Amino acid sequence: MSIYLIERLNASPLIKYEPDDDCLIQALKSGDKDMIEHCFTELSERTLNYRLESAFREAMELGNVSIARRLMALWPKMNVTGSHIVLLLESLGRHASEVTESTIIEILILVPEPSYNEADIIRAASNISLSMIKLVVDHFNSMPKNDVDRMKATDFRKSIDLCAKRCDVQSIDYLIDVAINVDGKNPPANIGSGSVRVTRVRYGWDQHRIHDIITLDVITNSSVLTYFMDKGYINVSDDNDKFNSNALYTIVNKACVKMSSINVQYQQSSEQQPSQNDLLYV
Repeated sequence: MSIYLIERLNASPLIKYEPDDDCLIQALKSGDKDMIEHCFTELSERTLNYRLESAFREAMELGNVSIARRLMALWPKMNVTGSHIVLLLESLGRHASEVTESTIIEILILVPEPSYNEADIIRAASNISLSMIKLVVDHFNSMPKNDVDRMKATDFRKSIDLCAKRCDVQSIDYLIDVAINVDGKNPPANIGSGSVRVTRVRYGWDQHRIHDIITLDVITNSSVLTYFMDKGYINVSDDNDKFNSNALYTIVNKACVKMSSINVQYQQSSEQQPSQNDLLYV
């Protein structure tokens, strides 16, 4: 749709045209700056109530923080949620994304605590860098209701899996440390009523429970494997522990699949020979 066509529609007495955020969404997707400005002019002149959640979500997905700010100013009732932060984090690295660490915090502080989705936000940050993980964890730790302390083993495991796939040992080490110390600020919970009440003692993911947050299948890099073994989180010589007894089989099987893939790759290219790095467990 063009600005000329919109103006023709507005001029026609037979057509009742009311601008909404659909045109703005298309303009954002195409990067049409003139149409974006025209849409904002049209929307600002409306006397009827309108909703701009879809356009706001599109701006978050594109990492267009400038447009997001304008939409929040235009419609102060905008409901900013944790899912918007996830979209911002996922937009990092995309063409024309305006997202930085400071803009993440700028939008994150607008999210009401019940709408955080801490696990999803930390998982999205885990796909980026250690500094981004620390940024969001530190923010959550600074809030009165620290829901990082309530994250489950599956939440930590999903984030650690992403770090393992990026071969980011420092991020893995940091997240395991956070997991071990999740107990810090929350009192025990009293369960039951009447004369029978049980105190549920909360505790962190200690050394013996680290297995709950490690996925053997995603360990495809020698540095990640070395880290887990040096820390004692994986001990392939411990036959009395089910996790450790399965570890050697799973890791070797994964290595064989990787080697098979490398062999196929180089069989298809007779001119290129595999280097030493290619044959390492990476």
